[in-house]
Amino acid sequence: MILKQIAEDFLVDELYDIKKFEKKDEGKDYFYFILKKTQYNQLRAIDIVASAFNTSKRLVHFAGTKDKHGITTQVISIIGINEENLQKNIDHINNEIKDIDVEFIGKFPGRINLGDNLGNKFRITVRGLTQEQIEECPNKLEVMEKNGALNYFDSQRFGFANNSHKIGKYILQNKPELAVKEILTSMPPSPMEELKIFIERVEKEWFLIKTQDEDMIDTLIEICPDNFRDYKNILAHLKKAKNDFPGAFRTLMKKLRTLYINAYQSHIFNNTIKELMVQGILADYDKLELINHFTDFEKVPAPVMEIVDSILKQDEVTRDMFQLKSWPELRPKSTVYREIINRPNNLKINEVEDDELNGGMKKVCVDFELGAGQYATNIVKQLF
Repeated sequence: MILKQIAEDFLVDELYDIKKFEKKDEGKDYFYFILKKTQYNQLRAIDIVASAFNTSKRLVHFAGTKDKHGITTQVISIIGINEENLQKNIDHINNEIKDIDVEFIGKFPGRINLGDNLGNKFRITVRGLTQEQIEECPNKLEVMEKNGALNYFDSQRFGFANNSHKIGKYILQNKPELAVKEILTSMPPSPMEELKIFIERVEKEWFLIKTQDEDMIDTLIEICPDNFRDYKNILAHLKKAKNDFPGAFRTLMKKLRTLYINAYQSHIFNNTIKELMVQGILADYDKLELINHFTDFEKVPAPVMEIVDSILKQDEVTRDMFQLKSWPELRPKSTVYREIINRPNNLKINEVEDDELNGGMKKVCVDFELGAGQYATNIVKQLF
């Protein structure tokens, strides 16, 4: 099975209710847009859009994170825009910036927040399928329609190098140096040569970074790929403030810093439902709390807490660390529960075709809708 071989293989349209935006009441005008991006990291796309509107990326908000790979649409809100230049800036983005488009949909009296979307509509082309996988699919589809799908957080939650949860763990442990080093040395499966050279140099010269060797830090900033601007900002901070790893970490957008904590919560959730399934007691629970500083550990069901404690012990994380005493700005605002099972809506598996990109293999398009925070690739992986 091959996913996301080309951009057109992964189409995502965010579902939203515009009346929900009309009911917001913060007393400020926020400009709302549909952001369409192709093969673009979301935070990088937002950075570019903010620059085009001559405002800060910190003033751009969204309801959910979209995958880098594919063609995606989503709602964003921005405050601090010069309305006189609105159409001019929109035209600049749509005509001059490749693979990013914006459509203005109105002004509303409040910003969009995480979870404000209704979900997402997907069309996914699954490639590289064998005849055996095709033949097994109807049985798997029948099981999914009857029982639903395990609601795992999928790989996107854990970053392009599958290590976001490790960074979150280091912040919980209040080890910002390890968190910053993990960020700067995040190696994806198939890195471009420029990034690989940068990462290897960071690992080799870490001692000089810690000793505030300005020449070495300048060299690293220079060889850092231009689209990794966050890395350059971290290094620039360490050049100014010796060993200020908390400050270096805080050069990242708060949204991104929070995502690292969320990734560690997701790591716990995924491993908990795996173990519940192994123990044969998964059906005893409908949803699980994402562990955070609000969690009353005494009220978590004993079998679940036993599994969670085992995960925490292995990771050298204590319950008390979720208080994030050195990082209060990263504490969740409320407790979140996640369903263990999800059920895709309007699920349709289209006709099987020859895969023109992979000789001798088959491909099929799958259409469905999911609620907010659920992963399309997770559904596909459980079908094929």
